[in-house]
Amino acid sequence: MVTMGQWTGRETRLLRHALRLTVRDFAEDLGVSPRTVSKWETAGSGRTPRPELQAALDTLLARATDEDRERFEQARVEAAAPTPENDEPLHPGQGHARPDHPPLPLGLVSGLPHMNVDQLRQVSQLVDDARGQHEGDLVPYFAARIEDCQTQDGSLGPIRTLPSTLSVIAALDVTARQVSLLIRRQLLTLAARSAEFTGWLYRDAGALDQATYWYDRATEWAQEAHNPAMQGYVLLRKSQMAYDHHDGIRVLTLAEAAEFGPWQLPACVRAEVAQQQALGLGMLGSPRDDVERKLDRAWSLLGQAKPADDDSHLLGAVLTEGTLRLRSGVCYTEAGQTERATDLFGQVLAGDTLSRRDAGYFTARRAAAFALGGDPDTAATLALQSVEVATSANSQRTLRVVSDVVTTLQPWSDRPAVRSLSEAVAQ
Repeated sequence: MVTMGQWTGRETRLLRHALRLTVRDFAEDLGVSPRTVSKWETAGSGRTPRPELQAALDTLLARATDEDRERFEQARVEAAAPTPENDEPLHPGQGHARPDHPPLPLGLVSGLPHMNVDQLRQVSQLVDDARGQHEGDLVPYFAARIEDCQTQDGSLGPIRTLPSTLSVIAALDVTARQVSLLIRRQLLTLAARSAEFTGWLYRDAGALDQATYWYDRATEWAQEAHNPAMQGYVLLRKSQMAYDHHDGIRVLTLAEAAEFGPWQLPACVRAEVAQQQALGLGMLGSPRDDVERKLDRAWSLLGQAKPADDDSHLLGAVLTEGTLRLRSGVCYTEAGQTERATDLFGQVLAGDTLSRRDAGYFTARRAAAFALGGDPDTAATLALQSVEVATSANSQRTLRVVSDVVTTLQPWSDRPAVRSLSEAVAQ
């Protein structure tokens, strides 16, 4: 008789497939939500259900027919068997799609350069699960998958989040080909949102060419979905990426394009656009009064944003007072007001409301402001803290800021704290 010592997400998926149940039906038999089952399966062997649910899974297996248990055991054996492919990245066109699945579009497969066989199976699983949903449930189902990826990014960083996010995009593209036009447009809006998020992940990982590719894909899907606001939001994201290139003129003009395009952006996003224009003006050496006016407008627009009427979440946009303080700190740094910048960064960082990755990034930004303000010891100490976080989260964006701090601190290279920072960055 088949028995299990411990259930993980991988075994729950194998059992559900052996029982030939949809996610919804399987969840109902266990007395949990479909989203809980999807989270187990997405996490694979990294997620272990609670003890009472372990017992429920034991009961479900015990009640299965002999044929179902045989399928389950065979699937376990196949999953455990080592294959030479498992650690090899696939090239476009490789892999074995199930006969009843449409093949993944070639463009998408070529966009998954580091996905191995196990990760491509995740795409197949997502497509399977989507087929088990009623058509009207597909949009919330995929929206929940995107939210899971965003949560994962905050804790694990871009490199470990990208496979899951790319899997969601591929599954969305396949599923959107098999539904009504109304649902297709809604799914393409989610695909655009996922592509924009993927662009952000590549940007954080330091792969700016790939980030540009995915921002362009987001625009294309937004156009196909008849979603002009998403097109404006992607222009804002491109403005933010121009800051990574230290390209002040594009920071400003892309933000202006986001504001004056043929769309109506939510107040929350317009606040972000105004802040980005302030940043561009600061980088270009504009008068401080001009920078202040733009930041005042950003705060005014954020005050007008009403959660009940604001659909910024549909774009994946989130701007809080804390976030605007942090970004204002970046603007003040560029405008030469480093003391105001360090105070703003310090206020938000002291509240401990940021993810570990974001705290590392804005700690590096605070270090940059201290360095420009002539406080090398504080700057080096903060930057050294950021190095550890950036390394564990694979945030090249943060490491670039730290590298700029090291350059700024060269006149104080003989100080112990600065020397320690330089050694850490060199390693």
